[in-house]
Amino acid sequence: MPDDSDAALLFVDRGLVRAEHGPPDRAAQHRAVALAGWTRRLRFAVPVVAVAAVLGAFLGTGPALAGAALVLLTLVGLLLVARRAQVAHAVAGLPVPIENVAEVAKAMRAVGAMTRVLATDRRWRRSDSAGEATGVLRTWSRGADALRGAWVRDDVVEWIETARELAATRSRAEAVTRALDPPADEERYPEG
Repeated sequence: MPDDSDAALLFVDRGLVRAEHGPPDRAAQHRAVALAGWTRRLRFAVPVVAVAAVLGAFLGTGPALAGAALVLLTLVGLLLVARRAQVAHAVAGLPVPIENVAEVAKAMRAVGAMTRVLATDRRWRRSDSAGEATGVLRTWSRGADALRGAWVRDDVVEWIETARELAATRSRAEAVTRALDPPADEERYPEG
């Protein structure tokens, strides 16, 4: 079982990563894990309900309208639960082992910088680097959920290993950021 004194919390506050040493709130962490699980289930349910609605359209107008209403309700539910999960994650913070706080914080900053660069310049949205950025974001998101889940389950070994894996995403995020945001000299004098 991880000792609460062995954990620090990482928060993103106005775009900056902030570390807070202190025991994580177990109830807030449980809430964040539960809402993340519901979000995953609803993301899976949306295409299933959509297929059922399309199949219901072949049976007539009534089932088609019921299917469309069900798709709409599922999408609204997904949006509401995803927003609550986002708030729960922000409030709970990310419980990180003390010995990995600096590395995970640097990785969190690198992922944030990569996301900002991608969001500010539309020309990169369809590039190979944008695809790699999506992979980095998925890795970070799944890793953060796994880290929080391991802490809630009191699995110390997985908690430490997942923190190391999250720290390793820093190099990928920085590489994507360099590819998306070349230095000013390269923009002024393109090769060719």
